[in-house]
Amino acid sequence: MRLHLRSQRITSRHLLSIAWVAPLMSIVSCGAAHRLTGTLQNLQIVQRELTRLTGHNDIRVVLNNGTLLSISIINSPLRSLPVDQKRAKALELARLAYGSYASSDDLRAVSVVFGIHRDYLGIFRYDDLTDIYTFDVSDLRIKQQNLRPIASELLFVPIGDIPTSEIDALVEHYHEKLGIKGGVLPRVSLQSVDTDPVRHQLIAEHVIDSMLRAFPQYASTSAILIGVTRQDIFPLGEHWQFCFGWRIPQKRAAVVSTARLGLYYRGEPSGEATVSKRLQKIVTKDIGIMYYDMRPNGNPKSVLYNNILGIQELDQVNEDF
Repeated sequence: MRLHLRSQRITSRHLLSIAWVAPLMSIVSCGAAHRLTGTLQNLQIVQRELTRLTGHNDIRVVLNNGTLLSISIINSPLRSLPVDQKRAKALELARLAYGSYASSDDLRAVSVVFGIHRDYLGIFRYDDLTDIYTFDVSDLRIKQQNLRPIASELLFVPIGDIPTSEIDALVEHYHEKLGIKGGVLPRVSLQSVDTDPVRHQLIAEHVIDSMLRAFPQYASTSAILIGVTRQDIFPLGEHWQFCFGWRIPQKRAAVVSTARLGLYYRGEPSGEATVSKRLQKIVTKDIGIMYYDMRPNGNPKSVLYNNILGIQELDQVNEDF
């Protein structure tokens, strides 16, 4: 079976490429139609993320036999890159596509084609799809053993009345998951300067500064400090109602709030929609960026996803980098 999506830009060719879906769905079972719709939506997500990364519109996404995901970047200047740079870009695109595809566990490989398409007088057509790079899925997963920390320590700080058991659970989790032997510093009490008197929320930047003032001995080290609080927080530097967490990489410090991690929404994934799972994802993102010097990305399944705006996006990411 071959499913094909062209670029996000709506054109007559684009409409023709998906026009067959409705009659096809009318002759298949409800279950098969649901799966087909889901697959098409997943391909659209891949296409959208690739467009966001490249800034290029003419991108075609094809799924062959459910196991080979083929990405064609058509008429892009990327084709003119030197060979080494082009292969590196193809690997970056393949990793994004693999991570963005909801059924990535079914894939065996992802290919990236830097293609050429030309129409002459509306009669003659020329396509060159020979500039292709194919990657086994084993090449697309970030391996834990390749992670190299830039920090000397990972230290958690209980802030306010957060139960110690929640902090201890984080220490144990990252020892098992990443092999990090984290520590726990003494509890930090909240100060009046940490709270906005009108919004009755903690100011994230102020909480981080209070935490760092409490432990000046770490200012000259490469230790990472992550504070955890039960209170609701918001960043002074953004026009947001709240945030799950806030980090200041230059200060090697972050604060995370559990206040909204118990929010419920209809259809939430039962295995992911728990306070502990959500907390781990937020903290893991901080660890990836500050402890391993990783960068946020546009992969909606990666814990490093740079567009987590609410609890639903948080549930959609996994805890892998």
